Amino acid sequence: MITHPVTLRIVSAIATVALCAAWVWLSVRTADCLRVITRGTALYSRRMVLLIKIGATVVAAPNVAGAVASFGVNWFLGGFLGAVVVLLAILDKAVEISPATPPQLPSSYSKSWQQYLGLRKQVIIYALILIGFVVASFLTAVALGTRFTEQASTVLFWSVSCIATVTFVGYAYNTWKFIYWPCPRCGCRFRGPFSWVLPKKCSRCGLPRWTEDPHLPSSATPLPGR
Repeated sequence: MITHPVTLRIVSAIATVALCAAWVWLSVRTADCLRVITRGTALYSRRMVLLIKIGATVVAAPNVAGAVASFGVNWFLGGFLGAVVVLLAILDKAVEISPATPPQLPSSYSKSWQQYLGLRKQVIIYALILIGFVVASFLTAVALGTRFTEQASTVLFWSVSCIATVTFVGYAYNTWKFIYWPCPRCGCRFRGPFSWVLPKKCSRCGLPRWTEDPHLPSSATPLPGR
């Protein structure tokens, strides 16, 4: 386990800075942040972007002030930086976000479905590896835990932690790409915002899965106000 005070402080400081940076980015560059998070596959009205900006700013400004204070810096500087975040958020204009329409060619559709299939396989493989690795590590620790010296236990712990972290990062990255995989016809997120299963058609335009015909009639439902 991580017990050294210096290590704990370093990990805590890195986590604090990373969390603050994420919230600040979402508040001062809301549209750009949302495009990156959703891989440009989500539809957001200007009102929704504005609401997200307000919520992110409410969280980011005090977090920045608190983070600066936690590092022992004068509270005035923390308050000043928090105010700067609010100012930058106000100056950043809230705009509507809509995905670009992909090229409407059969070859583009075929390539997109190959990517979809590849991502799905990678997610399953990483999930199986991660589950198998965790189970194997647990069984090994139970069976041989008392036979290890303290130094060997430390080396084993960090080795297992590093391998598990790399595997989890790979799983999370591929899952993120799969969740926000764009429909080859409308460019929106194929799975939809609340889909936890493998959908048989696009949640936005209704394109059936594996279809390579760009001229297939769309069953899209117009968005409110459009």
